Amino acid sequence: MKPNVNIIPKVVAPCQPFFRGKFDICDVKFDCIKHYQLSIIKNMVLILTSEHLEQIRSHAERTYPRECCGLLMGRLAGDDRKILAEVRPVENAWGETAAESFQEIETAENPVTTQERRFTIAPEVLIRAQREGRDRNRSIIGIYHSHPDHPAGPSEFDRRCAWAEYSYIIVSVEGGKATDLKNWSLDPRHQFQLEEMISCEAIGDTGDYHIYL
Repeated sequence: MKPNVNIIPKVVAPCQPFFRGKFDICDVKFDCIKHYQLSIIKNMVLILTSEHLEQIRSHAERTYPRECCGLLMGRLAGDDRKILAEVRPVENAWGETAAESFQEIETAENPVTTQERRFTIAPEVLIRAQREGRDRNRSIIGIYHSHPDHPAGPSEFDRRCAWAEYSYIIVSVEGGKATDLKNWSLDPRHQFQLEEMISCEAIGDTGDYHIYL
């Protein structure tokens, strides 16, 4: 039986746009509640490697002029750090069906059905990443996507879809070449602010890292 999204607990609401469609309510509820209950922390820092950044840039260039997207898998460390362990490229599932699902929060005057200006991640992809991440002590700590021939700043549509606690890396691609890359997160007023990124040499399986001096 197809689940009715209206019976999802309100606690899931911040991530609802990414879970529209068929999904196992019981399976996603734990991760949604876990993230939702965390307070919005100021001055969070995303720890990652230069290899992670190169993976994101390469993915963005491969999909140009369409938007790429992917998941940032890792864990929270203390109350001020997010440690990225894996960049997971995924397929951009945006199309006419997705445009219909997001119609209520669409900011454009006319429906956007092309992947040059929008992205979404299929619910089953998110669920699979959550399941696999649990076995490796990882969770989804953010999402990245590209802006073909546009700046690396979030749009109003990006803001409406965003979820508190996540990091949002946006890379600008100009004429097929990845240029500017910035990391954003939501503040308590649900507005995007730049979030600091620190590059380290390597990140171990336990989250240990050494920062470049």
